[in-house]
Amino acid sequence: MRIDDKLSAWIYIPFLMFVILAAIITLLNNNIPLFLSINTLSGHTGSWFWSNITILGDTLVFTVIFLPFIRKFPQLIYAMLFALIISTLLVQIPKHVFDIPRPPGLFDKSAITIIGPAYAFNAFPSGHSATVFCTYTLFLHVIRPAYGRIILLLFCILVILSRIVVGIHWPLDVAAGAAIGILSGFLAMVMTSRFVIRIPKLLHVIISSLLIISALVLLLFYNSYYDEAFWLQRIIAAFGLVIGIPDYIKLLLQYKTKSEKNA
Repeated sequence: MRIDDKLSAWIYIPFLMFVILAAIITLLNNNIPLFLSINTLSGHTGSWFWSNITILGDTLVFTVIFLPFIRKFPQLIYAMLFALIISTLLVQIPKHVFDIPRPPGLFDKSAITIIGPAYAFNAFPSGHSATVFCTYTLFLHVIRPAYGRIILLLFCILVILSRIVVGIHWPLDVAAGAAIGILSGFLAMVMTSRFVIRIPKLLHVIISSLLIISALVLLLFYNSYYDEAFWLQRIIAAFGLVIGIPDYIKLLLQYKTKSEKNA
């Protein structure tokens, strides 16, 4: 997964955009006023729209959408694994070090709009925002046309905006989370381009197996706590399984054939 000059602009510009946005929010001390302005948007659209948008930043959904690529684009799968590990570390460490209260932990719940779970702690940074911009960065290799990448970028911005609308994150959280997601995706691409040749075929099968399991969990058991997104969650899981299982079976057969030849 090479990062050429044409691709780098799609990474560096959004990254700088979110870093600058986070700096402006901090310097102007307008985190709370900006939150209160954005949080009212559900009054114009209803809660159903934002519930379905916000689950697209869920980590389990993130893993499942990579299922269609398990055989034809294995480097993307390796990069996804690296990005998930890096972003988890970069998100979870600050969350527990700073332990900044979320909006429901600072405001009376009747004073703001809350859609879904009313988490009160560990606001900074936003994990959903990091996840969705990991997806953005990695999918730059899949989506080639400029208009497609613009649509993807705008859609990811909509997803991180939803974290404010559902009342669970501050604007600073989502700006920092988005920057972390892009950085994680970038580092994952660098690691993949340098070390993927050393990754054994067995690991490819294991990662693909975990993605199949993730899709089954998302389909049958997972509770995102956004009830209005119940059907979208299961449609994504079912789609991933329908597309991914045939390739998964072919991957297993290829691995079995290779193992028999080496025996």
